[in-house]
Amino acid sequence: IEQSTPAYPVAERSDGGAAVAIADGPGGYPAATTPDDAIPQRPTARRIRASKTLTGSISTDDFADIRAEIVHNLSADGADVEVEIIVRASKPDGFSENALRAARDNSAQLGLDIQTD
Repeated sequence: IEQSTPAYPVAERSDGGAAVAIADGPGGYPAATTPDDAIPQRPTARRIRASKTLTGSISTDDFADIRAEIVHNLSADGADVEVEIIVRASKPDGFSENALRAARDNSAQLGLDIQTD
């Protein structure tokens, strides 16, 4: 059996299987194909900032969802991820001493920095 040489280059498979070429590239040559993960991708963004305002009752599910859906995915991509929690409260006539003491004590216990004015 004679083997003919194709009119266009055909890549040989390393496993000995038959190589297939589809002539859909320029000039009837096969189009170059490369697995998507082998093509270096240019970053489209260098920083990501996501925010959500939670008011009223806040569930632990809110934090768990953010951790699972945002923080985990960005960390898995090799990003340095920082999560900042800011609690803002205001009261036109001022907070009671009990509320201030509770906020200070609980902030200290939880490792939060607190500022009052």
